[in-house]
Amino acid sequence: MRIYIVEDDLSVINILEDIIETQDLGEICGDCGGEPANLADVLRAKPDVILVDFFMPVKDGVEFVKELRAVNTSIKCIMISQVSAKELISKAYSAGVDFFISKPINLVEIESVLKNVEERRKANDLLSKHPPHVHERDRTSCQR
Repeated sequence: MRIYIVEDDLSVINILEDIIETQDLGEICGDCGGEPANLADVLRAKPDVILVDFFMPVKDGVEFVKELRAVNTSIKCIMISQVSAKELISKAYSAGVDFFISKPINLVEIESVLKNVEERRKANDLLSKHPPHVHERDRTSCQR
């Protein structure tokens, strides 16, 4: 699983990269280096998952996710923030975030969420390659 990190704090980027690499949770395909994220650069890296900070200068995580969702709905977005206000967390989910992780960063939570995302990705891939077979009689009864 390819993971891109959108975060303005280099120390947080380093912590996330260490956790992901040491726990073998995926491959880091890039990060924004503490600078404002450029959507085209992120998409060029072909991530399966983007870890994105909520509050960043220039463009916050919610705006970044909205821009991403306008062009790509398959990349999973995990927002990471110290935000605890329900209305802000709701705003993130409304923008298209798939999961929300609270700071300070917790190894168990990062590992749990990334493993969950990977399991869902694999299940979706399997379903798209082998859609469930529906018998003609079942299809007819569904249309009634």
